[in-house]
Amino acid sequence: IHEYLLSLFEELKSWRDVYWRLWGTINWLTCSRCNQTFLCTEFSHCQYHPQPVLYPGVASCLGSTGTGIYPCCNQKVLRFDPAPIPKGCKVRDHVIGLPPGGEGGDNVPYQTAKILNDLVQHRNIIVLPFSKDQNSNSGIELNDEKGLE
Repeated sequence: IHEYLLSLFEELKSWRDVYWRLWGTINWLTCSRCNQTFLCTEFSHCQYHPQPVLYPGVASCLGSTGTGIYPCCNQKVLRFDPAPIPKGCKVRDHVIGLPPGGEGGDNVPYQTAKILNDLVQHRNIIVLPFSKDQNSNSGIELNDEKGLE
């Protein structure tokens, strides 16, 4: 743990920034767009395809009507996938849906709003850039809306 903290300090150059990076690795939210739970360090990692999947007709050369293809990246997809893990050729920020109201009776929305507020205030320190290696087993290349380095 000590070596990890020192390596974070070398990277971030401030113990305050180390705190916020660690904060991002232990706090999580749920995206209302992709319905996935994610670490705050992965706020900008909501994967999507900019074009909808196309499923071939009965007499198609693509083969089975149970397999479709995303035209944006040519990724194949099953029509009835038993384990639909969100994969996409682009990434964007996750969306956090907060119910209307204030700090009323339910404490969970308040905690979510507090986490989201802290995340937005310290985003530049907390959020890690998306790495193509995280999706390497999908066989596709990811590009950010704004362009990944």
